[in-house]
Amino acid sequence: MNSSCIETRDLQFAYADGPPVLHDISLTIDQGDFVAIIGQNGSGKTTLAKHFNGLLQPDCGEVFLFGKCIAGKKMDELAQHVGYVFQNPDHQIFSPTVREEVSFGPRNLGLGKETVDCRTEAALKQFELTAVADRQPAVLGFGLRRKVCIAAVYAMQTPVLILDEPTSGLDLKSTNDLMTLIC
Repeated sequence: MNSSCIETRDLQFAYADGPPVLHDISLTIDQGDFVAIIGQNGSGKTTLAKHFNGLLQPDCGEVFLFGKCIAGKKMDELAQHVGYVFQNPDHQIFSPTVREEVSFGPRNLGLGKETVDCRTEAALKQFELTAVADRQPAVLGFGLRRKVCIAAVYAMQTPVLILDEPTSGLDLKSTNDLMTLIC
């Protein structure tokens, strides 16, 4: 039985009209692993992570999720398995209220109303967002918008969770709380 959740083989990628960003990346991330990809700005960390859920397709090489190649898989199918929190919350938030933002993912997974409501309320509580649940996320400060994005993906309960620069804009308490939740 294959215990890997994400695997890449000879992954290569370059943005249109740009130099290569990823060169023959082969890695395996096993189920249950907590992995941090670190490096300088512009080194390809986000580019690599966006291959794990199909946001980007490799120019060459393969990406596997739970032992199955994801080439040709639809985004909605991959979203059931890989949750992705963008580096900039303004690239993710679009709903008129925090509650609707947090419930969007579970609703789109096709879950029943009771399950969606339960997951939404649990995520709001877990990330201390209940007090702002009926506010517009766009008017919240950066740190709160970041927490809304993380709560929204957390509510989907995907087996793989990718956080791009997860602690950016969070105070020390929120950073510690987040690390406690995901570790």
